[in-house]
Order: sequence, then structure tokens, then C-alpha cells
Amino acid sequence: MAHGFTDEKKDYSVLKIRDFPAFNRGPPAKHAEFKGYLQKYKNEPLERRFADFNLLLYIAEILDVQTAITIAQCVAEQKPIDSFLVELL
Repeated sequence: MAHGFTDEKKDYSVLKIRDFPAFNRGPPAKHAEFKGYLQKYKNEPLERRFADFNLLLYIAEILDVQTAITIAQCVAEQKPIDSFLVELL
């Protein structure tokens, strides 16, 4: 929710990327799309690379909800994501 007037020069959004296939529209995302997404953003810091809501939903589906929540917390707090989780993906 907005809290007064925002500074247009600042990005207040935690989830920075919005191009992973939508979870509830069209056919479900495939592993190839997941790999392509990770390849596309390979030069981004991990906290930004995983900052896509639909990607987090996909991770919850292919692994488990707790893993997706852990990654989402790291993204929100801009903390490093455990390298074990990255290797797992």
C-alpha cells in the first residue's frame, strides 16, 4: 500500500522481475523455461535473480513451499541466498 507521496526515482518493489511465465495463465511453466530464465539473469545478483513472484511459485511447486519461502525472505531482506539452495535448483 502507498504511504503518502512516493519518490518516483526510487523503486519500492521487492519483486523486481516480472517475466517468468504466469502461474495461472496458459500452460504451466516447463523446466526449459526455468533454465532459460536462470540463464537470462545469470549476471544478476542472486537476490535479484529470484525476485519474481511467478518464479517463486514455480519453485514451491517443483521443490516445496518452505524452500520458496526461504528464498523469498532472502530476496525481501536482500540477504545472500544459501549456495546449497542455488545448487539444488
